[in-house]
Amino acid sequence: MITNIKPGEAQTLRKLLAQMVIGKNNPDADVETNDIVPFAKLTTIHFARFVVVERSLNESGKFEKIDPFLVLSTNYDKPLDEHLEQLVDVAGEGLDRIYSHCEGYPEPSSRTRQNRLAYLRQHKRSYGAFHNGTVGLSVQRIRMEARLRDEIEDFIDRERINRDWSSQKPQRIRTDIQRHIGQTNLRWALSPPDGPPLSYRLFRGTGWRSLLALLVALPFIIVLFPIWAILSISAIILATWSIILRHKEKTDKEFPRTRYDERAKELAAREDKVVQNQMTNVVDMKPGKFRLFTLKLVFTLVEVAARYLFTKGKLGGIPTIHFARWVFAENNRRLLFFSNYGGSWESYLGDFIDKASVGLTGVWSNTVLFPRTRRLISGGATDEERFKSWARAQQTPTDVWYTAYKTLTVKNIINNKEIRKGLSGNLTDDQTLEWLRRL
Repeated sequence: MITNIKPGEAQTLRKLLAQMVIGKNNPDADVETNDIVPFAKLTTIHFARFVVVERSLNESGKFEKIDPFLVLSTNYDKPLDEHLEQLVDVAGEGLDRIYSHCEGYPEPSSRTRQNRLAYLRQHKRSYGAFHNGTVGLSVQRIRMEARLRDEIEDFIDRERINRDWSSQKPQRIRTDIQRHIGQTNLRWALSPPDGPPLSYRLFRGTGWRSLLALLVALPFIIVLFPIWAILSISAIILATWSIILRHKEKTDKEFPRTRYDERAKELAAREDKVVQNQMTNVVDMKPGKFRLFTLKLVFTLVEVAARYLFTKGKLGGIPTIHFARWVFAENNRRLLFFSNYGGSWESYLGDFIDKASVGLTGVWSNTVLFPRTRRLISGGATDEERFKSWARAQQTPTDVWYTAYKTLTVKNIINNKEIRKGLSGNLTDDQTLEWLRRL
């Protein structure tokens, strides 16, 4: 959700948000247990962030002050209404302290549960594209399956004192592990987990709406127009779009290859505290409806790919992204990007360049000063030094960031899911050996 900050109150709000990271009266306080928004009590949130946005890099390559706004981004289980209700019920007074600095928030005399909920719903923004690297896995399940793996490994280590695991057959080892788990409070793991409902797998996200509209309209289009006419019109539209795009690409300005924003050190100092990191980018859109139309088309393709192709922890071959989201802001003038990922910033951007430069370039080529591209998806991010310099300049410090499982990577989570899966059902000797290698 995005809310405009009252004039002159951005710095006061920033100081308040800083108290969520370092307690006002307790310097050792953790963001999980802060007394403004106690995230540890919000049991269905995977990741959350508060960001105050006060400036943007314009097409001239200069940072300009903009009317400040506050972003709250969460990745959560359950339907939206249930998520907002839990947020208000657990952190209502804290939300009052935060959003009293924002325009339109109810005055103290009129702050009720319903008014708070109405305000949050009013300022919710739909995303342009979204990726979930751990589809169908709730916060509770991720944590419980991490506990399960720890218990199995502890059992193996304890038993190693009295037995030689290497001399035993894989099936025997698995049976002993199953027997041990059955004697603990983790016995639930001996039953196979429920998968996400079919409706979730088919209709999560927004790209399906465009596809559904096309499928509904297609029979009528075929009846009204002969195939040759449809193909001819499509070819003309595509050719016209390509010519316009190529002309714009040749005249686009790009970011200097070796220029770094003065905030780069500040941003780097906040990273690599745990195995996960986060990124918030605020980028101006290139002017004109053509670029906006092109980006929305790219987002539709990204949505379809994320939902039907990249469902096993990878986005375009990148195995480190927990969640990623693109959101338009300020009447489509700016594009916000929020990512929660494993590993370092350098390795994350390196993965984008090596494994997903086509999709990355297709998106960001519609924003200002991105490295020059050819035919939408070529060039761009492959200009590594210029791309990384641009990415740092567009990155905005995240004032508050919360993760519900800060010791786990996407690979860990997927591996733990497979360990739990392997405790039930029948496995061949080869499958059992492969399962044991996960431990």
